[in-house]
Amino acid sequence: MHSRCFIMLPMTNDFHNPFLIDNKIIFLEKSLFWVINKKQNIVIFVRQTFNIKYMENTSIAINSIPPRFLHRYFNFQKGMEFLRTGKLRLASVFDFNDPFESFVKTKYPMFFLSLREGMSHEQIRKKIDILSKQVLLNKDKMWTKASNYIFNIGMYRMACFSEVDNDILMWGHYGRGHKGILVTFDTNMHFWGNDFYQVNYSSERLNIKMDGYDSNQVQRLFLMRKAECWTYEKEWRYILPKSRCIENKYKNGSPFFSVNPKPESVAKIVIGCKMGKNELLLFQKVIKKKWPNVKICRAQPTTSKYSLEIKDITDWINNEDLENYWLYDNGE
Repeated sequence: MHSRCFIMLPMTNDFHNPFLIDNKIIFLEKSLFWVINKKQNIVIFVRQTFNIKYMENTSIAINSIPPRFLHRYFNFQKGMEFLRTGKLRLASVFDFNDPFESFVKTKYPMFFLSLREGMSHEQIRKKIDILSKQVLLNKDKMWTKASNYIFNIGMYRMACFSEVDNDILMWGHYGRGHKGILVTFDTNMHFWGNDFYQVNYSSERLNIKMDGYDSNQVQRLFLMRKAECWTYEKEWRYILPKSRCIENKYKNGSPFFSVNPKPESVAKIVIGCKMGKNELLLFQKVIKKKWPNVKICRAQPTTSKYSLEIKDITDWINNEDLENYWLYDNGE
């Protein structure tokens, strides 16, 4: 049972680690909760130890207040798809390349790693039957855990963003060899709502019982924890339930989900330093037609360090024929 006292206090900036959930700003300070109700200007003091029913030694899954600008890395093909259509695809965590995504502590890691969204009851039961021949387990309890795991992870879609726009590793990986595209979004635009979540990096996987959930915030914890080796990405995730996404169809009829950010939420578009002439010509054509008023930049190597700088090339990309595209440099 939490102990609470309600006191009227003026809004101050003396708190730290702010998070936003519903209409309350929440500040974490050791084992204390400070909750500020924005509408009523009331500070609610809650003393607790953060051990929620289905959690152990982990932070509470609540929306963080994101930086003003967040950046989305694309390979060339997917970046051009967004620039042409305005559709920002939201993916299932089951499609991510990191096998530890949404992965909790379990005695049967390979079993849970084999689960996929859309599996039938029969397919799950068959896997449990096979597993039960190797180890002693309660098959009904394992069924509940497995089905809850698939349902609670599969009900969400997300897009991943970073706080940094000039990271060499991310340009190499997500920007596919520095030939891709980065789009910077203004998170202050009303379109985004309160659906950005900051990724929590840790050496330990979550320890959550998977036999029931009573909170969307607890469910989203799965989607917010990554291994410490990914810390350099400084990642934020825009997470929505599928019911709030736009459902589209591939040519083969299978669904994918997206949102359509307001054009004014795009603050700048950045190309990779190794984008070739043919790709640049396609990019230039789309920019002139769809994004004539957006700032265009290139992530270029600096003159002496292993680093990239974001160079404004708006006038150049809009006016040049790009025959000698590689000549436009730092001017140093």
